[in-house]
Amino acid sequence: MPDDIVNERYPIKDNTEYGIIAGWNNDQQHLIMFTLNHYLDIVFSADGEVLSALRHSYSATSSPREEQQAVVETLDRSRPIRVRQFFLPDEHLGIRHYPTTIEETIAEMDSYDDEEREFFQRDIDQWNRSRQFVLHWHKEYYLTQDGVVTSS
Repeated sequence: MPDDIVNERYPIKDNTEYGIIAGWNNDQQHLIMFTLNHYLDIVFSADGEVLSALRHSYSATSSPREEQQAVVETLDRSRPIRVRQFFLPDEHLGIRHYPTTIEETIAEMDSYDDEEREFFQRDIDQWNRSRQFVLHWHKEYYLTQDGVVTSS
C-alpha cells in the first residue's frame, strides 16, 4: 500500500442518521457510535491516532436518549474529525482505504489474466480518484473525501 494512503488522515463528519457522531472536545477528537444498550467512544489525538476506545453502558436512572444527548452536547461538531487508519477487532470497527471487494480483488490480482487485471485496475483507479474511504462498523459505510456517508 502506498505511503500516502498509510499516512492519510480520513475526515469524518457527523452522520447522525447512521448513528455516527464525530466531534472535538478540547484537543481530542471523538468518534461515538450509539447502540441500543451502550455507546462506544473512540478518542483520538489531534493528529488522528487512537488513544482509547471506551464502551459505556447506559445508566438505569436516565433514558438512553437523554444520555446520548448529554454526550453529544460535550462535543464541538462544527468541523470534521480527521483520523488515521485503525481497526478495533473487538468492536468490528475501523477505517480502511478500500472496501472489501477491492481489497479482495487486489489480493487476487495475480490470478487474473491481463484483460481482467486491466478491468479491475480501472475500478481501483476510479476508487482512488474518488478519494472515498470505508468506515467499517459491523458493515461498510462508504464516506466521501469530505467525511459524509454516501452508502452503507
